[in-house]
Amino acid sequence: MPHLSELRHVERDCHGVKLSLTFPSSGNFVFREIFDSEIYQLPPQYDREPSIIVDIGGHFGFFSTYMATQFPNAKIHSYEPVKENFRYLTENSAAFPNISCHNFGIHDETKECMIYLTGQTEAEYSIYGDPDSKIQEKIQLKRVSDEFETRNLPHIDILKIDTEGCELKILNGLGQEWLQKISMIFLEYHHEDTGKLICKWLDPLFEIVTHIEDSTHRGTLTLLSRSLSREVPR
Repeated sequence: MPHLSELRHVERDCHGVKLSLTFPSSGNFVFREIFDSEIYQLPPQYDREPSIIVDIGGHFGFFSTYMATQFPNAKIHSYEPVKENFRYLTENSAAFPNISCHNFGIHDETKECMIYLTGQTEAEYSIYGDPDSKIQEKIQLKRVSDEFETRNLPHIDILKIDTEGCELKILNGLGQEWLQKISMIFLEYHHEDTGKLICKWLDPLFEIVTHIEDSTHRGTLTLLSRSLSREVPR
């Protein structure tokens, strides 16, 4: 897979831990979102130490390493299907033994399919992209509930989903049984209507803590389990 942009190497302190990250410069926007704007900062309503964190759409490893610097005792599973992105994910997370990297995607069914570059950066791969894209790759997808059962996960404290259009499929594949085992969700949606549908669909089990609108069509949701929020004194 060819590089679409120049490589960048960054060293910085994050929660008292020195991070050393290498990634294409096209990842600058996502890097700033996570490490400068801290869009994945835990809300005050979440008052416990997470033990299991799942990163669906691991990209270059920014979210997983951001979490690992805060919670060195948490087990973190990061999923990234694109081979070139996965290489940066594994390199950037190598210093953290609590991060396990998996080179396949998560969906509502297990299958092989093509993934396409839909924009100008390595962050914009989607299985719903243009089949005529000059950059495309065959990837493996696994059904989300099967994968979590294979890993013997008793629950998930923090689930992050950023999958360029697969969010609803993944939530559907989880089903009510698994959703009830999740304490908090960070989710990026890529169309306004999808965001509204996700909020409505998850409303019985989760409350929206924050909603960051990146544009008229994209946004990031922080959702807290209603069963957990009832435990937190108001």
